[in-house]
Amino acid sequence: MDFKQRLTAWLDRIPAVAQGGGASWWLKLHAWLMRRSWNRLHDGWGLGAISFLESTDGEWNEQEFRLVGERFVARMLERFHAYGDGRLAGASVLEIGCGTGRFLGPLAAHFGSVTGVDVSDAMLATAQRRLAGIGNIRYLQNNGQDLRVVGDGTLDYVICAGVLQHITVRAVIVGYLREGLRVLRPGGLFLFQFMGNRGRATTTNVLVGAQIRARDLDDGLRDLPFRIRELSRDPVDRNATFVVVLEKLPPGGEASVAERSFVTQEVRWLPWLDGVYDGIGTQTLNQKRAPDEPLADTTFFD
Repeated sequence: MDFKQRLTAWLDRIPAVAQGGGASWWLKLHAWLMRRSWNRLHDGWGLGAISFLESTDGEWNEQEFRLVGERFVARMLERFHAYGDGRLAGASVLEIGCGTGRFLGPLAAHFGSVTGVDVSDAMLATAQRRLAGIGNIRYLQNNGQDLRVVGDGTLDYVICAGVLQHITVRAVIVGYLREGLRVLRPGGLFLFQFMGNRGRATTTNVLVGAQIRARDLDDGLRDLPFRIRELSRDPVDRNATFVVVLEKLPPGGEASVAERSFVTQEVRWLPWLDGVYDGIGTQTLNQKRAPDEPLADTTFFD
């Protein structure tokens, strides 16, 4: 085996230890690797590190970059209006993995306060430059493992889109989902998106993150107060893109087993990527699949 194969084989032995809480050193190493990877991708690709461009010599058109962000946020708002009370103007929202701020600007137009958290200091600096003058956004750098920079029960909404599929350790993904619920107020909504076709619990490449499985979410979130409002795929998206919306329950709030189980949850077909890249000249990897291709297989229910 070459070095990369040996490293991958070694990393594959880590998840059981890491999820058992006995490998904080490994999680710290993972966080360092994530920060290093995203700073390097940012330095090399700039905005192209977001919705990765088809070629490394391409550049995002700033206007198109902003428009795609607005369209994705419109999809999020559809969910928030459908499952929440619809009052956003005075509400607070947190984005986990905000990167260079593609969603932060559009979110700031709808919410009273917006917080962007990211592991990459380089990306946060670019977001602050791009969105200078928007006064209701704050930027926080986290440690790549949790959201301890944010207090318990302080936010109305949490989003995490285009991020989890790049996290290379399953235990860290589950940890972020727990943290997203922790920082929500009762009744708050947590929307997250991920790719359901990954194959390993641990990987060495942020472009192909760790596998997320329904049973791991059931096990990892079992003790937290929530109910599943949505588990969906986009009917025209050929990728294995899943969207989840969780509602945090108040103390003593109850939900049925069916409302809390990902393993038995029915997958709905709702728009997510549909129309987001219409008329966009910048070519990204998200645009490569043809509409007549078969749906990508999913490993989420393995």
